[in-house]
Amino acid sequence: MKDSAGKKSPREEVKINKCRELAMNDLGYLDLPYFAYGSNLNLKQIKRRCPKIKPLKAVLLKNYRLTFRNDRRSRGVADIVPSQGDKVQGALYELTPQCLRALDSYEGWPRLYDRCLVQVEDAQGSIIEAFAYRMGPEYVGAPPADDYFKIIEAGFRHWGLDAAPLYKARAAVLK
Repeated sequence: MKDSAGKKSPREEVKINKCRELAMNDLGYLDLPYFAYGSNLNLKQIKRRCPKIKPLKAVLLKNYRLTFRNDRRSRGVADIVPSQGDKVQGALYELTPQCLRALDSYEGWPRLYDRCLVQVEDAQGSIIEAFAYRMGPEYVGAPPADDYFKIIEAGFRHWGLDAAPLYKARAAVLK
């Protein structure tokens, strides 16, 4: 939807996967949390872009695996791909509309990553609907830069996540 000047309306900017519209709660946060699994696990980094972001908790995304894929500049960036029986560790955040715009810019939405709905599970077994960024199928495996990988490692440590799947994802694209 565009306004008379041809710009995207604010309503269009707060949709996930072109169908799920978002509302705000009384505190100004979107009603759908964001599932982070890569460099956005690094709280220090994400807070620079999104100062009002609210960290919630660590969660699991089942039937996906973590990988690194080419970002069109020959650098590997984190992505998730469907993979029966696998799990991706990550964290949930509450976002303001301003945070969403900052993340969209950082993630290259909608050119590099698209937003998609996912269902994650917390430590108590509760299923939570969230959104994540995912690359399209045209991107191929590529190793991450060392500094980018270290940012993700720090995020895994912050959230108390097992880094073994992270190392496995990097090893898989180094072959």
